[in-house]
Amino acid sequence: MCLKKYQLKLFSLFFLSLLSLFSFAVDTDNDGVSAYDEFIEGTIPAGSLDVDGNGQYDALTDGLLLLRGMFGLSEGALISGAVASDAAYTSSSEIVSRIEMLGDLVDIDGNGRVDALTDGLIILRYLFGLRGDVLINGVIASDATITSADGVSAKMESLMPAL
Repeated sequence: MCLKKYQLKLFSLFFLSLLSLFSFAVDTDNDGVSAYDEFIEGTIPAGSLDVDGNGQYDALTDGLLLLRGMFGLSEGALISGAVASDAAYTSSSEIVSRIEMLGDLVDIDGNGRVDALTDGLIILRYLFGLRGDVLINGVIASDATITSADGVSAKMESLMPAL
């Protein structure tokens, strides 16, 4: 009986190892680059609020780029004065692509729409370090499903993996 348990544990470990290897080879963020390649290259994963790819979350770069993008700005109006000097993504087309990859993930209040005056302001406030009620006062949509500061903070943290 002991041998069977040992064999089962070995098989389980082997199977879990295979799953880990498989998931590392998969493009988990749908940006056309496998998780392994992102790790090796040190690139910033899609689905991250580090829009300019400089390895930092910053209100005056990433937050402003997202807000401008939500307002529909493009070209120079999108990036002028808002891209970090050490950014990996600097052109308007690269920034637009990074914002588009976020898609509905930046619907912070969960009402089914990405809106500059709700989601965009929440992102900007959070990146400026505001927490608690001051983070959400006056900017949660009336049809929001995420209405508490804790819920909003949890959503924001999900978009800010360690860089």
